[in-house]
Amino acid sequence: MLGVILLNYKKYSETIDCARQLKNQIDACDRIYIVDNASGNESVETLRETFGADAQIAILESDRNGGFSYGNNIGFRRAVADGCTELLCSNSDIRFDEGCVAHMRAKLASHPEVAVVGPKIFTPDGGLQKCNKTKLTAFRFAMHHKPLVWLDVFGVNKRYGMLDYAFDRDIVFDGMVSGCYFLIRADVLEQIGYLDEGVFLYHEEDILGAKLRQRGWKVMVATDATIVHYGAGSIGAVSAFTRYCTFASAFYYLWHYANTGKCAMKLLLSWARTMFGLKSGKDPDYKKYSKQLKRDVMQLIATERITE
Repeated sequence: MLGVILLNYKKYSETIDCARQLKNQIDACDRIYIVDNASGNESVETLRETFGADAQIAILESDRNGGFSYGNNIGFRRAVADGCTELLCSNSDIRFDEGCVAHMRAKLASHPEVAVVGPKIFTPDGGLQKCNKTKLTAFRFAMHHKPLVWLDVFGVNKRYGMLDYAFDRDIVFDGMVSGCYFLIRADVLEQIGYLDEGVFLYHEEDILGAKLRQRGWKVMVATDATIVHYGAGSIGAVSAFTRYCTFASAFYYLWHYANTGKCAMKLLLSWARTMFGLKSGKDPDYKKYSKQLKRDVMQLIATERITE
Protein backbone atom coordinates (compact mmCIF):
# COMPACT_ATOMS: atom_id res chain seq x y z
CA MET A 1 0.00 0.00 0.00
CA LEU A 2 1.20 3.48 -0.90
CA GLY A 3 1.00 6.44 1.47
CA VAL A 4 1.24 9.91 -0.08
CA ILE A 5 2.34 12.76 2.19
CA LEU A 6 1.38 16.32 1.27
CA LEU A 7 2.65 19.10 3.52
CA ASN A 8 0.38 22.14 3.55
CA TYR A 9 1.39 25.57 4.74
CA LYS A 10 -1.24 28.25 4.16
CA LYS A 11 -1.74 27.49 0.43
CA TYR A 12 -4.63 25.07 0.83
CA SER A 13 -6.05 25.65 -2.68
CA GLU A 14 -2.76 24.43 -4.14
CA THR A 15 -2.80 21.43 -1.81
CA ILE A 16 -6.40 20.57 -2.74
CA ASP A 17 -5.56 20.63 -6.45
CA CYS A 18 -2.49 18.44 -5.88
CA ALA A 19 -4.45 15.89 -3.83
CA ARG A 20 -7.10 15.64 -6.54
CA GLN A 21 -4.42 15.03 -9.17
CA LEU A 22 -2.85 12.33 -7.05
CA LYS A 23 -6.15 10.53 -6.51
CA ASN A 24 -6.23 9.91 -10.26
CA GLN A 25 -2.81 8.23 -10.13
CA ILE A 26 -3.09 5.93 -7.11
CA ASP A 27 -5.02 2.75 -6.32
CA ALA A 28 -8.20 2.62 -4.27
CA CYS A 29 -6.33 0.98 -1.38
CA ASP A 30 -3.70 3.72 -1.22
CA ARG A 31 -3.92 6.67 1.15
CA ILE A 32 -3.16 10.40 1.04
CA TYR A 33 -2.08 12.18 4.23
CA ILE A 34 -2.33 15.96 4.18
CA VAL A 35 -0.33 17.47 7.03
CA ASP A 36 -1.11 21.06 7.90
CA ASN A 37 2.13 22.56 9.19
CA ALA A 38 0.49 24.98 11.67
CA SER A 39 -0.67 27.35 8.92
CA GLY A 40 -2.62 29.57 11.29
CA ASN A 41 -5.22 30.42 8.65
CA GLU A 42 -8.37 28.63 7.45
CA SER A 43 -6.38 25.75 5.92
CA VAL A 44 -7.50 22.96 8.26
CA GLU A 45 -11.17 23.93 8.12
CA THR A 46 -11.12 24.19 4.31
CA LEU A 47 -9.26 20.91 3.86
CA ARG A 48 -11.71 19.10 6.15
CA GLU A 49 -14.68 20.61 4.36
CA THR A 50 -13.23 19.47 1.04
CA PHE A 51 -12.03 15.97 1.95
CA GLY A 52 -13.77 15.15 5.23
CA ALA A 53 -16.02 12.55 3.59
CA ASP A 54 -13.19 10.96 1.60
CA ALA A 55 -11.96 7.81 3.35
CA GLN A 56 -8.85 7.79 1.18
CA ILE A 57 -7.61 11.14 2.52
CA ALA A 58 -6.60 11.93 6.12
CA ILE A 59 -6.12 15.50 7.38
CA LEU A 60 -3.44 15.74 10.06
CA GLU A 61 -2.40 18.78 12.09
CA SER A 62 1.09 19.63 13.29
CA ASP A 63 1.32 21.15 16.77
CA ARG A 64 3.85 23.67 15.44
CA ASN A 65 5.62 24.67 12.26
CA GLY A 66 8.75 22.64 12.76
CA GLY A 67 9.81 22.78 9.13
CA PHE A 68 9.87 20.36 6.19
CA SER A 69 11.25 17.32 8.01
CA TYR A 70 9.13 17.71 11.15
CA GLY A 71 5.91 18.13 9.21
CA ASN A 72 6.53 15.31 6.76
CA ASN A 73 7.51 12.93 9.55
CA ILE A 74 4.01 13.33 11.01
CA GLY A 75 2.58 12.00 7.77
CA PHE A 76 5.26 9.34 7.33
CA ARG A 77 4.72 7.89 10.81
CA ARG A 78 0.95 7.80 10.40
CA ALA A 79 1.30 6.09 7.01
CA VAL A 80 3.69 3.48 8.43
CA ALA A 81 1.33 2.86 11.35
CA ASP A 82 -1.46 2.31 8.82
CA GLY A 83 0.58 -0.36 7.03
CA CYS A 84 1.92 1.57 4.04
CA THR A 85 5.02 -0.05 2.54
CA GLU A 86 5.86 2.75 0.10
CA LEU A 87 5.82 6.46 0.89
CA LEU A 88 5.50 9.27 -1.64
CA CYS A 89 6.58 12.71 -0.44
CA SER A 90 5.26 15.52 -2.63
CA ASN A 91 5.23 19.30 -2.67
CA SER A 92 1.83 20.78 -3.38
CA ASP A 93 3.06 22.88 -6.33
CA ILE A 94 3.40 19.88 -8.66
CA ARG A 95 1.63 18.80 -11.83
CA PHE A 96 1.90 15.08 -12.54
CA ASP A 97 2.10 13.58 -16.01
CA GLU A 98 0.12 10.45 -16.76
CA GLY A 99 1.44 7.30 -15.09
CA CYS A 100 4.07 9.12 -13.04
CA VAL A 101 3.36 7.34 -9.76
CA ALA A 102 3.03 3.93 -11.43
CA HIS A 103 6.36 4.33 -13.25
CA MET A 104 8.17 5.21 -10.04
CA ARG A 105 6.64 2.31 -8.11
CA ALA A 106 7.62 -0.11 -10.87
CA LYS A 107 11.24 1.09 -10.80
CA LEU A 108 11.41 0.80 -7.02
CA ALA A 109 10.05 -2.76 -7.19
CA SER A 110 12.57 -3.81 -9.86
CA HIS A 111 15.68 -2.35 -8.19
CA PRO A 112 16.21 -3.92 -4.76
CA GLU A 113 19.37 -1.85 -4.14
CA VAL A 114 17.43 1.39 -4.51
CA ALA A 115 15.65 3.03 -1.55
CA VAL A 116 14.42 6.21 -3.25
CA VAL A 117 13.12 6.96 -6.75
CA GLY A 118 12.64 10.46 -8.15
CA PRO A 119 11.16 11.67 -11.45
CA LYS A 120 12.36 13.78 -14.34
CA ILE A 121 11.40 17.32 -13.36
CA PHE A 122 10.42 20.13 -15.72
CA THR A 123 9.98 23.82 -14.97
CA PRO A 124 6.76 25.56 -16.12
CA ASP A 125 8.56 26.93 -19.20
CA GLY A 126 9.58 23.43 -20.29
CA GLY A 127 13.17 23.45 -19.06
CA LEU A 128 14.78 20.70 -17.01
CA GLN A 129 15.08 21.25 -13.28
CA LYS A 130 18.41 19.72 -12.34
CA CYS A 131 18.28 19.31 -8.59
CA ASN A 132 19.77 15.89 -7.85
CA LYS A 133 22.62 15.92 -5.37
CA THR A 134 25.67 13.77 -4.71
CA LYS A 135 27.77 14.16 -1.55
CA LEU A 136 28.02 17.66 -0.09
CA THR A 137 31.38 18.59 1.44
CA ALA A 138 32.54 21.82 3.07
CA PHE A 139 34.44 22.77 -0.09
CA ARG A 140 31.45 22.06 -2.32
CA PHE A 141 29.22 24.10 -0.03
CA ALA A 142 31.54 27.10 -0.24
CA MET A 143 31.82 26.80 -4.02
CA HIS A 144 28.04 26.65 -4.30
CA HIS A 145 27.61 30.26 -3.15
CA LYS A 146 28.57 33.67 -4.46
CA PRO A 147 31.19 34.89 -5.05
CA LEU A 148 32.99 31.53 -5.12
CA VAL A 149 30.43 30.00 -7.48
CA TRP A 150 31.79 32.28 -10.21
CA LEU A 151 35.23 30.70 -9.72
CA ASP A 152 34.04 27.13 -10.21
CA VAL A 153 36.55 26.38 -12.96
CA PHE A 154 37.06 22.83 -11.71
CA GLY A 155 33.40 21.84 -12.07
CA VAL A 156 32.76 21.29 -8.36
CA ASN A 157 29.12 22.34 -8.63
CA LYS A 158 28.58 20.29 -11.77
CA ARG A 159 29.62 17.14 -9.97
CA TYR A 160 27.69 17.94 -6.79
CA GLY A 161 24.48 18.81 -8.65
CA MET A 162 24.97 16.27 -11.49
CA LEU A 163 24.54 19.16 -13.93
CA ASP A 164 26.01 17.15 -16.82
CA TYR A 165 23.31 14.50 -16.49
CA ALA A 166 21.00 14.91 -19.50
CA PHE A 167 18.04 12.84 -18.17
CA ASP A 168 18.27 10.70 -21.29
CA ARG A 169 18.38 7.47 -19.26
CA ASP A 170 17.61 6.16 -15.79
CA ILE A 171 20.47 6.57 -13.37
CA VAL A 172 21.31 4.96 -10.02
CA PHE A 173 23.72 6.85 -7.77
CA ASP A 174 24.82 7.74 -4.22
CA GLY A 175 23.09 10.89 -3.03
CA MET A 176 19.53 12.13 -3.16
CA VAL A 177 16.95 13.16 -5.73
CA SER A 178 14.92 16.36 -5.38
CA GLY A 179 12.97 16.66 -2.16
CA CYS A 180 10.00 18.16 -3.99
CA TYR A 181 8.79 14.71 -5.07
CA PHE A 182 10.23 11.30 -4.20
CA LEU A 183 9.18 7.73 -3.46
CA ILE A 184 10.87 5.88 -0.59
CA ARG A 185 10.59 2.41 0.92
CA ALA A 186 8.82 2.63 4.27
CA ASP A 187 11.07 0.06 5.94
CA VAL A 188 14.17 2.00 4.87
CA LEU A 189 12.76 5.24 6.29
CA GLU A 190 12.15 3.42 9.57
CA GLN A 191 15.65 1.93 9.41
CA ILE A 192 17.32 5.35 9.13
CA GLY A 193 15.16 6.97 11.81
CA TYR A 194 12.94 9.04 9.49
CA LEU A 195 13.91 12.55 8.39
CA ASP A 196 16.28 14.46 10.66
CA GLU A 197 14.25 17.17 12.38
CA GLY A 198 17.35 19.13 13.40
CA VAL A 199 16.95 21.47 10.42
CA PHE A 200 14.00 23.78 9.76
CA LEU A 201 14.47 24.46 6.08
CA TYR A 202 16.98 23.50 3.33
CA HIS A 203 19.59 20.73 2.97
CA GLU A 204 17.07 18.04 3.89
CA GLU A 205 18.10 16.14 0.74
CA ASP A 206 21.78 16.22 1.71
CA ILE A 207 20.97 14.83 5.14
CA LEU A 208 18.67 12.12 3.79
CA GLY A 209 21.28 11.21 1.17
CA ALA A 210 23.91 10.84 3.91
CA LYS A 211 21.61 8.64 5.99
CA LEU A 212 21.00 6.40 2.99
CA ARG A 213 24.73 6.17 2.15
CA GLN A 214 25.50 5.11 5.71
CA ARG A 215 23.21 2.10 5.22
CA GLY A 216 24.45 1.28 1.72
CA TRP A 217 21.31 2.37 -0.15
CA LYS A 218 21.19 3.88 -3.63
CA VAL A 219 18.77 6.35 -5.18
CA MET A 220 17.42 6.51 -8.72
CA VAL A 221 16.02 8.94 -11.27
CA ALA A 222 13.28 7.31 -13.37
CA THR A 223 13.08 9.29 -16.60
CA ASP A 224 9.73 7.83 -17.69
CA ALA A 225 8.15 9.46 -14.63
CA THR A 226 7.74 13.19 -15.31
CA ILE A 227 6.38 16.13 -13.34
CA VAL A 228 6.25 19.92 -13.59
CA HIS A 229 7.45 21.78 -10.50
CA TYR A 230 6.14 25.30 -10.19
CA GLY A 231 8.75 26.58 -7.79
CA ALA A 232 9.37 27.57 -4.21
CA GLY A 233 5.70 27.55 -3.26
CA SER A 234 5.16 28.64 0.33
CA ILE A 235 8.83 29.46 0.98
CA GLY A 236 8.55 32.75 -0.89
CA ALA A 237 11.27 35.19 -1.90
CA VAL A 238 14.87 35.09 -0.64
CA SER A 239 15.17 36.97 2.65
CA ALA A 240 17.61 37.31 5.52
CA PHE A 241 15.70 34.54 7.29
CA THR A 242 15.77 32.09 4.38
CA ARG A 243 19.48 32.79 3.83
CA TYR A 244 20.05 32.14 7.51
CA CYS A 245 18.16 28.83 7.22
CA THR A 246 20.31 27.83 4.25
CA PHE A 247 23.53 28.32 6.19
CA ALA A 248 22.27 27.03 9.54
CA SER A 249 21.08 23.79 7.92
CA ALA A 250 24.32 23.43 5.95
CA PHE A 251 26.42 23.79 9.09
CA TYR A 252 24.22 21.20 10.83
CA TYR A 253 24.78 18.77 7.95
CA LEU A 254 28.53 19.47 7.71
CA TRP A 255 29.05 18.83 11.41
CA HIS A 256 26.83 15.80 11.89
CA TYR A 257 27.03 14.07 8.50
CA ALA A 258 30.21 15.21 6.71
CA ASN A 259 32.68 15.01 9.61
CA THR A 260 33.83 18.60 8.99
CA GLY A 261 36.48 19.73 11.47
CA LYS A 262 36.11 22.59 13.93
CA CYS A 263 38.66 24.77 12.15
CA ALA A 264 36.88 24.37 8.83
CA MET A 265 33.54 25.11 10.48
CA LYS A 266 34.88 28.32 12.00
CA LEU A 267 36.45 29.37 8.70
CA LEU A 268 33.17 28.81 6.87
CA LEU A 269 31.35 30.73 9.59
CA SER A 270 33.65 33.74 9.14
CA TRP A 271 33.06 33.65 5.39
CA ALA A 272 29.28 33.38 5.84
CA ARG A 273 29.18 36.25 8.34
CA THR A 274 31.21 38.42 5.96
CA MET A 275 28.57 37.86 3.27
CA PHE A 276 25.79 38.62 5.74
CA GLY A 277 27.62 41.79 6.76
CA LEU A 278 27.80 42.98 3.14
CA LYS A 279 24.04 42.51 2.81
CA SER A 280 23.16 44.19 6.10
CA GLY A 281 23.44 47.64 4.53
CA LYS A 282 20.27 46.96 2.52
CA ASP A 283 18.56 44.72 5.05
CA PRO A 284 19.42 45.14 8.77
CA ASP A 285 17.96 41.69 9.49
CA TYR A 286 21.16 40.19 8.09
CA LYS A 287 23.05 41.59 11.07
CA LYS A 288 20.64 39.92 13.50
CA TYR A 289 20.84 36.57 11.71
CA SER A 290 24.62 36.79 11.44
CA LYS A 291 24.80 36.88 15.23
CA GLN A 292 22.31 34.04 15.48
CA LEU A 293 24.33 31.95 13.02
CA LYS A 294 27.46 32.43 15.10
CA ARG A 295 25.63 31.28 18.23
CA ASP A 296 24.27 28.27 16.37
CA VAL A 297 27.61 27.14 15.00
CA MET A 298 29.53 27.61 18.24
CA GLN A 299 26.88 25.60 20.07
CA LEU A 300 26.88 22.98 17.31
CA ILE A 301 30.62 22.27 17.41
CA ALA A 302 30.40 21.85 21.16
CA THR A 303 28.02 18.90 20.74
CA GLU A 304 28.77 15.30 19.83
CA ARG A 305 28.20 14.32 16.23
CA ILE A 306 25.09 12.28 15.51
CA THR A 307 26.99 9.86 13.28
CA GLU A 308 29.87 9.16 15.63
